[in-house]
Amino acid sequence: MSKALENNVYKMRNEELIGLAKNRFLPANVQLAIAKFGYRRAHEYLTYNQGLDKKARDYLWSDECNKGYVLKAALLSYGHYTDDPSKYWDLYTRYSSAWSRSTWRMSQAFLVAIFTPPITRTATKEHHLTS
Repeated sequence: MSKALENNVYKMRNEELIGLAKNRFLPANVQLAIAKFGYRRAHEYLTYNQGLDKKARDYLWSDECNKGYVLKAALLSYGHYTDDPSKYWDLYTRYSSAWSRSTWRMSQAFLVAIFTPPITRTATKEHHLTS
């Protein structure tokens, strides 16, 4: 089943991609296929996903997929790189001008991820998506 999903990601409508990206039980190969597909909102929903695979996570961080700071900040704020503190330093040094353009996003990446337990971040994310 997952191979069929992976092979047909390019045929899916936007709402189908978003629905899959939200699914925390989605296999890693399908997550990676969605990450490699160019639909930005699906990428955002993948960053919110608790079950995000490390390969898909690393691809979303990469400059091949994402040259800006928005998805990188989201990946940090939802706790996907708590095991790799160098990513925080990377975001801080490469995108220092983002502090003046998007203070709230950078604050979330650095402060919420550090001071908020993962369960609360999930509840905040759910609230963010529904409002």
